[in-house]
Amino acid sequence: MITKTKQLLLSSAILASMSVTTVSLAADLTASDTTPALYFDDTSTAADGREWGFAGRDEFFGLYDYSSNTYVLNINPSATSSNSFNITSAGDINLGNGSVFIDRSIRSMGLGTTIPTAKLHVVGDIKTTFSGPNPTGLVELLKLSANNTTAGQFSDAGFSMENAKAGFSWAFRTQENTGGFAASKQGTGAKEFEVRNTTTIASLVELHLANGASNVGGQWLNASSRSYKENINKLSSEDAMQALKGLQSVTYQFKRDKSKQQRVGFIAEDVPALLATKDKKTVDPLQIIAVLTKAVQVQGESFQAEMKSKDARIVEMEAKISKLILLQERMAKTMASDLMQKATFMTSVSND
Repeated sequence: MITKTKQLLLSSAILASMSVTTVSLAADLTASDTTPALYFDDTSTAADGREWGFAGRDEFFGLYDYSSNTYVLNINPSATSSNSFNITSAGDINLGNGSVFIDRSIRSMGLGTTIPTAKLHVVGDIKTTFSGPNPTGLVELLKLSANNTTAGQFSDAGFSMENAKAGFSWAFRTQENTGGFAASKQGTGAKEFEVRNTTTIASLVELHLANGASNVGGQWLNASSRSYKENINKLSSEDAMQALKGLQSVTYQFKRDKSKQQRVGFIAEDVPALLATKDKKTVDPLQIIAVLTKAVQVQGESFQAEMKSKDARIVEMEAKISKLILLQERMAKTMASDLMQKATFMTSVSND
């Protein structure tokens, strides 16, 4: 606490007794003491009347509130002090030894750093909160906006997240050409996933992954291009039929499904090795479709072979029937001829 008895007092009463409202000095005004100060006394009877002073010590100079006996502003000559207020010769402002730093030359602010590398450079956590009424139900605590006026260039907004310890980072940005949003891991040279929608209709959204898979029109499309694959071989009939026989269809309910909807499918741990995934926790529908396709093809080929065999037997039987019909016709003709001969003979005998 600074006592007023040791200060240079400038009050309205003193100035009135001097018959002046201002004080002009032809030389320096010096206040010398262990805690020199310039004291301003509001002698009015107003309830909010306060008493202020500029006080100096060896370690700092500050604005002192005599009403509450506290320094409301300290200017410390040492930039390394936690209470320092330092304005450099370059015009930079350093508060609290880098707690807040304003770099005038690049118009940037640093919180926790004296070397800001962006317009706002924060070393530490950032927290935004909201408490109060909001008729929309959505509180926009953070908004990133970009308006690039350079001709021929996109104006996408984005941000990045870096794991400095492990040495990797991800970048997230809008995609002006697709009306979407994309994410990419730095160093991969591509977008890992992208959400697209060039319309104003939410149901026309598309999801595209760098591995070739996508969801378009509400349908999941698996990556299946030859360019994505290697060691391509035909699935044998034996392997397909064996895998198909090993599939056990079941009905089940998901434990996390509160509606307990009845479903039909397979148990990943129980599917044949040919169809099992590495972790045996998921099932790939395309693999099952491939096995079913091969099984149907095998059965189709077997059916066609059987039909060809039947056709051959039918042709053979038809040939035999044709021969029998021909033989029957010959026999009929022979019998008719014999009957005619007998009839002629009997006629001749009866005439004799």
